[in-house]
Formats: sequence, C-alpha cells, structure tokens
Amino acid sequence: MRRLATLLCCVVLSLPLFARDEFHPPTTAEMELKDLSWAPGANAVLLEWNVRHDDDVSIGSEYYRIKILKPEGKDEGDIEIPYIPGVAGIKDIRARTIRPDGTIVPFDGKIYDKVLLKTGGLKVLQKTFTLPNVEPGAILEVRFGRFWPASQLNANRWAVQQKLPIAKATFWIKPYHGFASVCASVGLKPEQMPKRNREVYEAVVTNMPAFEDEPLSPPEDEIKPRIELYYTYNGNSENYWTETGKLYSGIIEDFIGKRSGIKRVAEELTAGVTDDTEKLHRLYDRVQKLENTSFERDKTGQEEKREKRRETDHIEETLREGYGNRDELNRLFVGLARGLGFEAGIVMTSQRDRTFFSRKLPDFGQLPVELAMVKVGGVDRYFDPGTPFAPFGLLPWANTGIDGVRADLKTGGKWLVTPTQNEATATTKRYATLRLQDDLLVGAVRIVYDGQEAMIERLAALHQDEAENRKRIEDDAKSWFPEGAVVKLTKIDKATDITAPLEHTFDVELPHLGTVTGSRAVVPLSVFTSRNGNPFGAEKRKYDIYFPYARQAFDVVTLEVPAGYAVENVPAPTTIDEKIFRYGTKWSQADGKVTLERTTVRGGVLIAAVQYPKLRSFFSRVATADQDAVVLKRTK
Repeated sequence: MRRLATLLCCVVLSLPLFARDEFHPPTTAEMELKDLSWAPGANAVLLEWNVRHDDDVSIGSEYYRIKILKPEGKDEGDIEIPYIPGVAGIKDIRARTIRPDGTIVPFDGKIYDKVLLKTGGLKVLQKTFTLPNVEPGAILEVRFGRFWPASQLNANRWAVQQKLPIAKATFWIKPYHGFASVCASVGLKPEQMPKRNREVYEAVVTNMPAFEDEPLSPPEDEIKPRIELYYTYNGNSENYWTETGKLYSGIIEDFIGKRSGIKRVAEELTAGVTDDTEKLHRLYDRVQKLENTSFERDKTGQEEKREKRRETDHIEETLREGYGNRDELNRLFVGLARGLGFEAGIVMTSQRDRTFFSRKLPDFGQLPVELAMVKVGGVDRYFDPGTPFAPFGLLPWANTGIDGVRADLKTGGKWLVTPTQNEATATTKRYATLRLQDDLLVGAVRIVYDGQEAMIERLAALHQDEAENRKRIEDDAKSWFPEGAVVKLTKIDKATDITAPLEHTFDVELPHLGTVTGSRAVVPLSVFTSRNGNPFGAEKRKYDIYFPYARQAFDVVTLEVPAGYAVENVPAPTTIDEKIFRYGTKWSQADGKVTLERTTVRGGVLIAAVQYPKLRSFFSRVATADQDAVVLKRTK
C-alpha cells in the first residue's frame, strides 16, 4: 500500500512545469508583444505554463515559456527548479532561447545542484542553470520531468500565482485510482476551478496577475491562489483523520513499546531525585546529548558515517546506538517518562512557518512534527528534546499555537492546540556604549539572546562552519544599524549552553546621523532601528499581518559625552501602549554619560488586515519617537 508523505514536500515542489509536447514556435503576436494590457509595466510574462501530474505512474512534467519585456526581466534566464532528494527527482531538462529575430539558441551548458534549504532534517536542492542570449524580446522555453517513488502518495498543492504574470496556465492532474480523491482550489474564480473529465482533473487559468508580496504577511503558500489534490478514505475526510490517525499511532506506539531496559535507565538517571520536574529535566538532558540525525551538518566523511549506521527499530536501539532523528528522540523521551510512571504520549503537530493547517484538507502530511507531552502535577506539558538547543519546556515557535493530534491507537487521536508563548519567552537585549569620533559613533555593542531568540540563533549556527557563522552574525548586526556601519564580531559566549542566554559582542563604527554645528551636537541614540524604519509605510493592506512569534526587546544605549561638551537637553520619556504592542523610552544622565533605555513589545502573532490602520499608526509613532535626540552644547 502506498503511504501518505508530507504536504511540505509538495508545497516546496509546487511550481511544476511539465509539457506533453515538444517545444513549439511562438506566434507572431507573441514575438511582437511588448507590454500587457492586463499587467502593464511587467518586466516579463509567463506566456504558457503547462503542468502534468500522474499519480498512477508516479511521474509528471512541466513546460513553460517566458517572454522578456524589459531589461529588468533578464534575470528570468537564471532557471531554478527545486526538489527534495528521496521524495522527488528531476530529469530530462531541456531549454532554449528564441531571440527577437527568431533565431533559436539551444541550451547546452552545465546544470548545477544547489542547496536551497537545509533545516530540521529537511534538505531541499534546486537544479540551476542560465540560458544564453536573454534580452528584451526573447522567449525562453524550459521543460523537464519529475518522478517520485511509487511508495509515496502525496497530497499536492500547486500555487497558481507566481512572481510573473501568467497569460495561460493549464493543469492536467490524474489521481491514483486506488483511493477516493478530491481536487479543489482556493482563491480561484469559478471558471478557473479544476473540473473532472473522466479520470483526470483539468483546469485552465488565464491572465493571472503577478504575486505582490507585502511585509510580514502569512506564508506565501497560504495566501496565493492554489489547486490542491488530496485523498480520502471512502470520500469522507473525518474517516480519513480517524483511520490514518490509528495507522500513525500504531507506528509510534510500536516504536516506543514497553521496554524494561528503558525503565531501568530512567530510574538510574533520576536516582535520588524526588521532584517530578527535575526528574523530567534529567531525562530531557540525556536525550538531547544523543546525536541528532535530523540536524547534522554535511561535512567531510559524514556520508560514509551515515551509510554505516543501522536503522533503529525501537527506542532501546535508539538509546543504545546513540543517535536518532527528531521524532525518534522525542519518542525516546516519552518512553523514559513512562518508565518512571508518568502519563506521556506523542502529539503530531502542524508547522506554521510554511503553511497553515486545515482539517478540511485530509492529508496527514500536514502534521509533520512529533512533540512529547507529559502530564506533570495534573497539567499537560509539551517538550521537544528532538530539536537541538530547545530549552526544557520551550517549543520552537513554528510548533506553537497550532493544531495537533494526540496519538491514540483506539480512537485515531484527539484534536488539540499546542500552547502559545508570550513575549517573555523570546527576549533580546542590546547594549551599546558609544562615543563621538569626528563624523562617527564608535564603541562596543553586546547582544544577549534568551529563550526563543537564543534557540533560533544557535540553530542557525548549527549548519555553518566558523567563518560562515561569523559572517552571518555580522551581517545580521549590520542590518540593525544605518547604511555604512562597520561591525566586527569580537566574542561569542554561551554558544551551546542552553541553560544560559547567548551573547555576541562587537566593535562598531556607525555613521553619525545627527548634526554638529559650531556650538552644538544633536545626537539621536536609537541606533538599533535606523535602517529598519517603519515596515508598514503603505497606506493600504491586502493581506493579514503575520509575526512569527511574540517577542520583546530592550535596548540600552549609552553616549559618553565628549570633552568640551555638556548636556543641554535630554528628550522627555515616551510611552505608546496599544495593548499587544507597546513601546517606551527613558532617558537619563550621570557621570558624563547620557543613556537611552528603549523597550518594544510585540505580543501578537496574526493581526487581521482590517486592523492595519491602527497597527500602521503605532509603528509610525514609534518611528517618530526614535528620532528623539540628546543635544550637547560646547562649553569651550
């Protein structure tokens, strides 16, 4: 029987381009096309996009033609085709350029594999190559095939809207005959929705405008118009969740089992401990010390090491072999907790960083992550020792406030929502001590990350060598400061100690954004916000506002008053309180120094677009307050 794979794989692969035909010559109208009446000013247009997908034989193909309209559209000659090794492959890539005079230039260059994404055990590659002779008036043609294991039957999602306007897109989708299937659409007009023609679904979309991104929007795959193919049990989605839940619960429980060896280890790890939380903490620490195969970095000799590993069949083998993937480690933690008599189980959850969960879409691949749940003092608590650097009791933000299913063999699972996290669980503190030096502010900066922020930083460093990590940290720091800032990382402290905040220290040279006259110097001290400004400058908003997680930031910026100057004026404090969004400043002076203390709190995650004017007003007021400056007067 085919098994259901994760929806994530299909989302990432959701720009398929398959052709049933060979290349064909353009029409006279296409060659003469210079602009679009329905998308004026476009740099390029997808003239034709054909998608074919056949789940009966596990192959598909895509074909597309792009017309370059302006010099700015020449980048479309850089072709990128994403795929996930082991889940789907790419084959038979063919491409050519039709120049404005009709001359055909076949592509015969090299095709490269590039790492697009690697995180949490997921590795996404892309085939990349560059077409020749790309210029305004040219037409680019690309076709290739996709294939996937016959053992995988994926729910599929095709994002119909793309970065280019689409003149015509055609979808031909043949579902696997062994299951009841549904092919639906979201955000399309009635005449564009897929229609069943015997055993095939077909859809045609014309004159689709380009996707226009907005800052801090929900995931693109959630807001773009799309076509979805999914499978059900007997055509009933509720039966699907029940029956598939039983299947996955059985797999999980078989892996955990009742292991006498695990009970013995749990008792040894907690010998002499009476507090339940401390007992779990010891088990948690033991599991996190094991090698995590979902998050390991590629390096010399790593492939050979992977090949020598034997696949574990249950948690005792995971513990004995000393390694496991994220799910296996969380199952081991649950088994250890059960060994001490705790009520514990696995919760299968969605992950809201790429798309949002929907029970109307019967695809268990929407629940790709397993978390551990343990009842402590009558309260269900969530844990994720399978994520490196996740502190005890803190979940990665993408797994918070989302739907999940508590595994259960008899019922197929119980629906629940994972806990949300408030701003106190994600804290950044930034300290700067600066002095005026000609037209620069020079000094030292220390950044302290705690909770969610520290976990994110540590995970980002996991797949990088030392040089790559230093560059990433310095580039991130530069983004806080004005253009032209010079930032040098001098120290990383508590890089792997998840019981303590993570600290980065820098030497900085910042452009002085104030003014210096003959007798006075005006110095704004909100140096950490100068480049970012107001992310909501547009008057109107189409999409909801989506912040990944609640967070808070505290800035302390101290200016050493230069010799020959005295403080003439310090701004008044500011407080802006819009409940879930708060901002405040406090100024002080002592011992020849002026200090700004700045607090920002973001307590919300998903804000409806109708609330945009209020949110925009808040950020506008913050941007204005950040212009407050201390005034220094020359004394001699």
